[in-house]
Amino acid sequence: MLLLPLLAVGCTTTPAPPPTPTPSEATPAKPEAAEPPPARLDPGDLDRSGPPRLAYVRGHLLHRPDGSELTVRLGLRGPWGISSVVPVRDGYLVTDDRWFEGSVGMHRIDDDGDVVASWTSTGPALSSPTGKVAWVSVVPPESGETGATVLHSEVTTQRLPRLVWPVLSRHDDSVVTFTALRREGTTWRRRGFASDLRRPPHRVPTPSGRTRSPDGRHWWVLRRHRLVIGGAEGEVELRSRPFVQAFGRPAWEDDEHLLVTLTQRRHQAIARIDLDGTVTLASGWSPFANAGYAFVERPVSG
Repeated sequence: MLLLPLLAVGCTTTPAPPPTPTPSEATPAKPEAAEPPPARLDPGDLDRSGPPRLAYVRGHLLHRPDGSELTVRLGLRGPWGISSVVPVRDGYLVTDDRWFEGSVGMHRIDDDGDVVASWTSTGPALSSPTGKVAWVSVVPPESGETGATVLHSEVTTQRLPRLVWPVLSRHDDSVVTFTALRREGTTWRRRGFASDLRRPPHRVPTPSGRTRSPDGRHWWVLRRHRLVIGGAEGEVELRSRPFVQAFGRPAWEDDEHLLVTLTQRRHQAIARIDLDGTVTLASGWSPFANAGYAFVERPVSG
């Protein structure tokens, strides 16, 4: 078992600086001691915990918590896997791991696991707290074709004529928040936008990138080379390398546990991370796959 201490967050009083020394009294400044790095993860020391309480896809097989399974037939040649899964009416929206310069393949799958439609997107679909779903469709320039960049919901669509490569950040039922490239003079800059899909998108502060737990009290984010889990109580950090070597994203299993793809020496397993940084195994080990484990996330609050 690996237990990482919670890092306290608070304020301290800064003392008044001492008088500035004269040149003859000055001495070279000593470098400040670096903050100790997060503890290293040793998968060989991890305990086993219970099986995942979320459905997940490994390869092309959807595993449900009740033990039932569904084979997803993407119809792609080659060893392509599924990197995200979001429930929609009568099926799922999934992305595959064919990534090229920020674009991915997206597919609508029916309840039998068959593909209904496919297009290019910029990332996973996003579910609101009540299960409403938004996603993006684009026409990549390398395809040699032209077409609109479109923001979708299950009931309406909105074209984004002056915004390039939108990436979804948050969905709160009525408003979708995303980032996109916008030309400012001679420079393209990624900015934050929000839209209700009825009126034109408007500028908002750039989203933090945090993904919140179902109750909204905690969040996770990738920060440099660290996976950070935080909330009002503080933050805990883990070295992110074991958790970012596959396309599958971490997912909140409930309000207090995160499920992740753990990679170690060309093998992978599902790991469960508690709010205090305790890491346990929620599955056995399998051979490495680029997609990793794609979890069917429950709706989360923004």
